[in-house]
Amino acid sequence: MRNQTADASYIHTMDLAPNNQFHNVNVNNCLIENAGGSGIWAERCIRLSINSNNRIINPAGYGVYYANSIHPSQDYMELLGTTIRNAGLDGVRLDGERISANIIRNRIEGSQGWGVNAVNNWGSVYVNIINNNRLGGVRNASVTNANRSLNVYHNTLHNNTGPAVLLDSAAASITAVNNIYSSNTVGIRRAAGTRTARSSLFRQNTTDRDGVTAHTGDRTGDPLYQNAAAMDFDLT
Repeated sequence: MRNQTADASYIHTMDLAPNNQFHNVNVNNCLIENAGGSGIWAERCIRLSINSNNRIINPAGYGVYYANSIHPSQDYMELLGTTIRNAGLDGVRLDGERISANIIRNRIEGSQGWGVNAVNNWGSVYVNIINNNRLGGVRNASVTNANRSLNVYHNTLHNNTGPAVLLDSAAASITAVNNIYSSNTVGIRRAAGTRTARSSLFRQNTTDRDGVTAHTGDRTGDPLYQNAAAMDFDLT
């Protein structure tokens, strides 16, 4: 899908399917380029899987936006193996009522907003490359609900203009483990809320930690990327 004037893919389901079955929506092997709105805008899906070699390039809005859950104990999104590049807003925005999300093995880079912006949600951000996003890498905030936790493990967070990881609400929590923070304005920042941060590598950030205490397992050193200038973050 190229050059759509609005959202390239708009997904909206009604309430529960017949016989109380859950809606399952799968997006696989798609190229979405130059959308006039968001790459994928999804509402009320219950089970949304975006995986298997999708590429969302240059959307004017969000790369992926998921909102308005209809079944708070069951709503789930999986984003796997997808490239999101140069979104006009956030690369990924989760803005529903208690959506659970797993964001795994993606490249999210060049967004004008956050790489991943989770509001009132919980889930996991694992093994992603989150690079060169204007507001920052990963943000967890809870505006209306308490106890929204996000696990951020094994990610490469490079050259984000704001914090690579931000905990931004007293009602939220974040656990950040075994990440690489390199060339960001701030590696990890806690503005409010509960955080656990440990066993990570810091390299050439303007500030490594803000509101976060260093852990004995943290290290400072060269991650030995193949070629960061060419956005090749494989390790030698």
